[in-house]
Amino acid sequence: MFSMKLKIILIFILLAAIAVSSVFLFAPETLQIKKMFSSKNTTVSKHNEFDSGLTHAAILEHQLMKQLQNLEVTEKNIRRKVLNEDSTIEIRASIPRGRPMEWVVWMITAQLNQTCYKIDDCYYDNDEEGCRILFSCKESGNPDIILILMQSAVYFSHTAKIAIFIEDFGFQADQTTIEYLSFKEPLTIGLIPEKKMTTWTAQIANEYHKEIVLMLPMEPMPLHLSKQSGPLLMVHYTDDKIHSLIADAMDKIPHFSGITNYYGARVLADSRVMSILLNDAAEKNVYFLYDQQSRSSAVDMVAKKENIIYKSIDMHIDTNSTSGELQDTLRRCAVIAQKTGEVIVSSRPTSAFINALQNELPVLRKNGIKLVYISDLVRKKDENRN
Repeated sequence: MFSMKLKIILIFILLAAIAVSSVFLFAPETLQIKKMFSSKNTTVSKHNEFDSGLTHAAILEHQLMKQLQNLEVTEKNIRRKVLNEDSTIEIRASIPRGRPMEWVVWMITAQLNQTCYKIDDCYYDNDEEGCRILFSCKESGNPDIILILMQSAVYFSHTAKIAIFIEDFGFQADQTTIEYLSFKEPLTIGLIPEKKMTTWTAQIANEYHKEIVLMLPMEPMPLHLSKQSGPLLMVHYTDDKIHSLIADAMDKIPHFSGITNYYGARVLADSRVMSILLNDAAEKNVYFLYDQQSRSSAVDMVAKKENIIYKSIDMHIDTNSTSGELQDTLRRCAVIAQKTGEVIVSSRPTSAFINALQNELPVLRKNGIKLVYISDLVRKKDENRN
């Protein structure tokens, strides 16, 4: 009887041992990854010499996981395994798109410390094969660690932004118009109220998900510079007439998100007229896009006084250039956007520019540039102010 009980006890002990072993031998890799993400899992005691090799590997893995987390890599996009041949640890991670791989590698490796590991090799040929980084340690008992970085389908949430403003967009039954309307990334187009087919063009542009800005003709300095044959907003007009001209222009263009000046150096310098215009825009819940015509502008002063949000055009593109030259200009805009966070670029609606934009789009994406509507930048500025 005693022998039977002893056998039963031994069987239970054996089953328990098998269960415990299976947890360690067959646990999903995600469990190990969660441990690496946990802030409680730091280092093994440095006073234990027997564990010193494991300590260096654990520290490096923890640091790598932390850097990947900072790069918006989720747990499900990381796979870890131990290669049976030589106990090498292989970590595969899918990195969001929108940054050059060189930048990603620098972000991951720049703050690695406190271990015996050094980068023994770093190989990157193309996005399809990814980037392979080999970490090795000369001290015995420390396995090699291989980090393989691939690009995922998603993009970084924190990227530089460029808003493209197409000035004086008029519908023409040609290929250029079709290319602008069918361009899948955000574009903001400007329409002049008095031009033929403006209302119809606004309706078509809205159907193609293009943001619309009303280009309001204003009194330039000197007056003969005006290229507008229709009514102009003049500084000597009464308040009622100014309100009336603005309201008429708004009625001609449906679904607009903002108002900008078309010429108008004299009006921009007049605080009374600008106060009326900015407040009328605010009442319609639309933004003002400021195209600076001279240094003597009253826009900044009036906007701050009336607490009204506006945005300025940062760069005008010379659309007389070739498509290749325009691509170079877009790259310079990208560099500025990476430094400042955002850029508003203005261009005329030419075939050379839309071709350059289409050709350059993959490069912009790869370098962390996201095309947005101007209203996206306005909302961001409004949120930051609140």
